[in-house]
Amino acid sequence: MSTDSSRFRVEPGQFAERFNRCMEKLSQRFRIEDVPKVKVGPNQDTFQSNSTHQITIIGTIDKKSGYVVNAMLVARGNDEQGMENIIVHATGMAAGYEPEIIPVQAKKDISRLVAAYNPHKDEPISMVYKGLKLTYGMQADMGLSHFSVRPAE
Repeated sequence: MSTDSSRFRVEPGQFAERFNRCMEKLSQRFRIEDVPKVKVGPNQDTFQSNSTHQITIIGTIDKKSGYVVNAMLVARGNDEQGMENIIVHATGMAAGYEPEIIPVQAKKDISRLVAAYNPHKDEPISMVYKGLKLTYGMQADMGLSHFSVRPAE
């Protein structure tokens, strides 16, 4: 695949469509609204989707281009099912940028990233996957996990 970052030029509606298609392929019920509601901000616009009562996906959008610059999820709880849901959502977010990702394989690779996280270091862990920078971390004292996906630089 090309390393040309232009392949990651995706608008919020395209991102949602790709995320939702990935969820279907993984037989998951999670979805983002087909046309996410964009909130206009002073520097960047954003969209937000509460996929579950514990997981929120936030996308930042470049004001000039209208493309999604970064997608991040924030999740409450870190039990086993919660971690599985984070991995599934992270897979969908990666597919939101890169539609050629094979969801089952991406989920395995993202699972390895999450498993490599050391909560005692209290530092996020990252990897580049298919031209995307994936970052996972926790704020254990608050019971929060976060995962971000953006084009690698």
